[in-house]
Amino acid sequence: MFLGLSICAQEGFIAGKLLDAETQEPIVFATIKIKGIAVGVISNMDGGFQIPYRFKNYSRVLEISSMGYRTKEIPISTLWLEKVNLIPLEPELIQLEEAVVKAGKKKKLTVRQMVKKAIANIPKTFSADPYSTIGYYRDYQMEESQYINLNEAILEVYDQGIGANDYQTTKVLMYDYKENVDFHRDVIALQPYNFESGQKVIDNAFLPNYGGNEFVILRIHDAIRNFNIDTYWLVHRLDTDLLVNHRFAKAPDTSFGEDGLYSIEFWRKKGGNSAFGTLYLSKNDLTIHRMDYTVYDNSKKHPKGTVNKHGGKIQAVFEVKSEYQRLGDKMYLNYISFKNKFKILEPAKFLLENITVNIPKKCLVVNFNNMVNEADALKTSNYNVAYKGKKLKFEKIVNIENQVLLFPKLGPEEGDIMFREIEMAGRKNSLDAKMLYFEIKNLRDIDGNRIYERAYKEIDQFREYFVQQVKPKAIAPKELLFMNKNRPIFKDQPISRPVNFNDYWMNTPLQNIEE
Repeated sequence: MFLGLSICAQEGFIAGKLLDAETQEPIVFATIKIKGIAVGVISNMDGGFQIPYRFKNYSRVLEISSMGYRTKEIPISTLWLEKVNLIPLEPELIQLEEAVVKAGKKKKLTVRQMVKKAIANIPKTFSADPYSTIGYYRDYQMEESQYINLNEAILEVYDQGIGANDYQTTKVLMYDYKENVDFHRDVIALQPYNFESGQKVIDNAFLPNYGGNEFVILRIHDAIRNFNIDTYWLVHRLDTDLLVNHRFAKAPDTSFGEDGLYSIEFWRKKGGNSAFGTLYLSKNDLTIHRMDYTVYDNSKKHPKGTVNKHGGKIQAVFEVKSEYQRLGDKMYLNYISFKNKFKILEPAKFLLENITVNIPKKCLVVNFNNMVNEADALKTSNYNVAYKGKKLKFEKIVNIENQVLLFPKLGPEEGDIMFREIEMAGRKNSLDAKMLYFEIKNLRDIDGNRIYERAYKEIDQFREYFVQQVKPKAIAPKELLFMNKNRPIFKDQPISRPVNFNDYWMNTPLQNIEE
């Protein structure tokens, strides 16, 4: 049923990792519920999850479900505490069927008609009554498959129902939050976007500026919940723009738990970008279970030549996933994930450290922070040096590891005077560009870095909310302080912990993940 992999586990938690039984690939965003109490978590990017150890003592059972896989039940008592429990899920074998949903009694619905009906059903199939979800929120970045700048929170979100304006009426209680210092913190990557200086930017940024903090913006990107307002590129208003802006086709059927699902793919190319999405609709009533949407930059090839999940080699600009689960006769959020790329301008890797004079040898010694490429170092055209306004010529250049020795072409007396004047000025801190002007260009170090050249580094940014419990018909309490929507979620927000606060936990990712 499962295998073990030794780890240094966090005390008090049982760690698991979900894998496809056939391919051994991690299963991302699977639902892991503790059966009987309707509390659980969603698996991470590496398929990992954590369950508090205390549930083992209560003889509880994990119920694991994921779209396209058979639901699995595992007694918590059979899981190890000191190891990651590797849990395989079997793919669900689905017979390919044509769409059998009918319009009246005469004809089958086309794919576009199915999508139109599914969108029209949202006000009926999603709760119009107030309710709340309690869940684990996090935002983080990933660099070279490692988590950095991980921030985490437990939130209770009071939604006034599908007919209410989400941004205006939804209230959020903050149970707990922390900036996780167990993972690397990158100060530059944490900074706000700065398009003026170029220090931190998003290429082809065309997401609307809605206002509000990180969590508010994440919720607005749930195009299902906010089907009648503008959300993101080309989807815009789901109820009026999705069908107009995309082409549609039916894909192989799938399932989620006991629900059989139609898979509807849609796509559009516009300007320099391409968009691909998938809707998963219930075979019973065309209720929307999940929506995925990815926008690509057609001009930007993946640096490693990697083929993306839609078969191309271009890079994604952003990706949104939102999934819903049925509770009774209504649909409630299971998770929402938003991912985008940004670039930060790194400091130059190859730099000049200082210039000294060697009087006995009558040369200028240029010191660098790394070994200099030999061919570049010996080119006289790469050095523009002037003494008291007169450009110097060099009779010889010597490259020794991270030093370049420049031997000016001067007479003996002229050279003695110049070097002594430079040395004296240096001791008095009066050496300036009028006396010695020095410009270097086109030099590279042995790693290929150009002198003073700053390069951009790409980082993936994630914001995610995973529901642990749904509370139908829950009303926002009047006596508590709610999150300030216009203040960053991890800055001076009020904390309101309920009596049963320990029923919920942060599903912190495992420290080391695999690609």
